[in-house]
Amino acid sequence: MLSLLHPRHVARVVSNGDYTSIRHLNGGFAQKFKEKWPNKIPASFVGSVNKKYNLQIPDEHIDDYQTLAGDQRHNLQTVDELFEQHKPAIYPSSCSAAKDRAYETPEPYSERNLYGQWTATTKIAPINADGPLQGKTFGIKDNINVAGLPANNGSEIMQGYIANTDATVVTRILEAGGTIIGKTQCENLCYSGGSHTSHPVPVRNPHNPLHHAGGSSSGSGAAVACGACDIAIGGDQGGSIRLPSAWCGVVGFKQTWGLVPYTGAASLETHFDHLGPIAKTVDDVVQTLKVIGGKDGYDYRQLHAPPHNDAQFIRSLDAALQQTDVKNIKVGLVKQAFVDCKDNVDEYVRCAVQQLNAKKVVEVDVPIHNDMVAIWCSIGLSSQFMTMYMNGGWAPLPRGKYDVDACTTFSTALKSGKVQHSSTNITNLIAGEWMLEQFGAEFYGKGTELARIAKQEYERVMDENELDVLIYPTIKFCAPPLPIDVKQQTPKECAEHAFCNVANTMPSSVTGHPTLQIPVAYHNGLPVGMSIIAKDWDEAKCIHVANVYEQIRGPLKDL
Repeated sequence: MLSLLHPRHVARVVSNGDYTSIRHLNGGFAQKFKEKWPNKIPASFVGSVNKKYNLQIPDEHIDDYQTLAGDQRHNLQTVDELFEQHKPAIYPSSCSAAKDRAYETPEPYSERNLYGQWTATTKIAPINADGPLQGKTFGIKDNINVAGLPANNGSEIMQGYIANTDATVVTRILEAGGTIIGKTQCENLCYSGGSHTSHPVPVRNPHNPLHHAGGSSSGSGAAVACGACDIAIGGDQGGSIRLPSAWCGVVGFKQTWGLVPYTGAASLETHFDHLGPIAKTVDDVVQTLKVIGGKDGYDYRQLHAPPHNDAQFIRSLDAALQQTDVKNIKVGLVKQAFVDCKDNVDEYVRCAVQQLNAKKVVEVDVPIHNDMVAIWCSIGLSSQFMTMYMNGGWAPLPRGKYDVDACTTFSTALKSGKVQHSSTNITNLIAGEWMLEQFGAEFYGKGTELARIAKQEYERVMDENELDVLIYPTIKFCAPPLPIDVKQQTPKECAEHAFCNVANTMPSSVTGHPTLQIPVAYHNGLPVGMSIIAKDWDEAKCIHVANVYEQIRGPLKDL
């Protein structure tokens, strides 16, 4: 029993080990502990836990458990005091450069924010002005921390929160000569493939402002497409780099899971979390990936990633950019991914593949492709519920970096009852809690095991057919019109707009394979995108094929 108590707070313990009394030796508790963690946990709460988990606690033991649980307040008080003491070392950028960073919040749809692409604009000069990203301007998705700037994550829940540290990708961009000029809008808690859930208004497609830009990195895709910045960093859990890139007609690269550190970005689900570049050209995407890729020492998703600035990795990307043809590349077209296409999307993609003049092009059968949305949901519903709602939007990361202030902001706003939630997030909250209530971690486990099987299936098809890459349409149709009035949508209508476009993007979110989206055509003025998929850590193959295709295709319509 003594192990439950912090020695700093123990005044006297009788010889038989029973707790007798505790005296506070550190001056007493902060007010929040008096309110939130009483000396004895209420009997009603102990009773509810007893009932929920069928613990069968005898009535005569309830008082003991009230006291034992209540005693943990001492440990929390110690941690709270230590955290405040060491906060400058934990979040050093909040004590230096961030203080000098000014920003503005341009009105959505105004001249400076024509498509609602920005949540904040700024100008953060590079740390190393002569770096490889010299002269390039960057937008950073609003679920990624830039110290001193808002990090709203597309939601009313996070309004007013100012990030206290730079995400790893932000630091690396500034050290490599990039200039950050704003935070790009994203969908509400990053949970929509459409661009209609972002707070306070939808993000519009620069090619047709009445249509979706794609989500959840909606502002990133729109900002690059309209020329507001050269390059944007997006996040991708179910397609959120590739979806806006496809519908906005730009290049987006969801690299191998773990290649780019996720440190400093709000998580959706660690199994799916990716950060990656969006730009108008393959070269800009590659130059950015060379800078932001590699281990940072904090993100356990990066277990198998190469070191930062790894010479071999960088040489492989540079070599891919030097290729002028694909005469030795073998391509597989995933049959299931071409089914039920609209707007002639399948024909545009097949034509693009034909233009490549690859050594071999075959149609391949991957039946599990049609089940990948179900597998994604099996993993995502329960764990995303725990990440977003139980943990304040930040996944528990073993030995990782943790944005405590963001978690506190999220949890406090969530409990206030004063914020509007998107229908997509309400659905996730209800379904996720129900799943955990009924099944615990059963379907998270089943989904995780099936994700491994799916990964093996794609790679088996590639091995049996001796393929270098797989190719298919990024989205099976062009961007549809935005809802006329998003506030008048029913929950069902909101969900239909949010998840109608993910059938071909969720598969490599689940498997983790690198996937590069590149525009191939326009249909009635709206872009059509093609995805190029390779095996893990073979980003060079995606780049090789995409770069050669870009040269063959030539420039597309520019805005």
